[in-house]
Amino acid sequence: MTRAPFDQFAKQFLEELLAPYGEVEVSREIPGEACFIDLWFQPGRFLDQDLADLGLLGIVVQRPCLLEPYRNPPGAAEANSCLLKRFWLVAELYRQNTTDSLPLLWILTPTASSAFLESLGAAPLPDLPPGIYGTAALIGTRVIALHQLPATPDTLWLRLLGKGQVQERAIVELLGLPDSNLRLQALQLLVNWKIMLDTTN
Repeated sequence: MTRAPFDQFAKQFLEELLAPYGEVEVSREIPGEACFIDLWFQPGRFLDQDLADLGLLGIVVQRPCLLEPYRNPPGAAEANSCLLKRFWLVAELYRQNTTDSLPLLWILTPTASSAFLESLGAAPLPDLPPGIYGTAALIGTRVIALHQLPATPDTLWLRLLGKGQVQERAIVELLGLPDSNLRLQALQLLVNWKIMLDTTN
């Protein structure tokens, strides 16, 4: 399965879920560099809805952040690319003297090996569910190993971006939810992604 269809699905999925809560920008260009953030989120000052509706995803986006979802586990090159994007953005914020809330980088990966986490100096975050790792403050990076998240309603929206049985179980849970706009949007995007995969394979 190629990264491109998942890229499109993940960006649309997160954009649809997060749009009511703040400013979402897909493929935000990094100043001074020819590279793009997969998804940039800036929380709104006055939320029309409660971020609690998004469970763990709502906690993730409580402050400005870069979201970099991967269909397959990223390697060193991808991780360094993500870090560079954040560092460029932080440097630009320092130049603009707007450093009151520096963004976090969130790498969303279907699995994360201990070697990958060690290479980032990432350790489990005790105040968050299992599967979430953080780096030193200056690096400002969090890794969500989607396969390690507990299968609870709070993690559903993130587990839908997982792979294999993790995503399959999340879809079953999604189908069992009562009707809502979030449920409908997620189902439509999943169907569109499936159609795209079927037509490109």
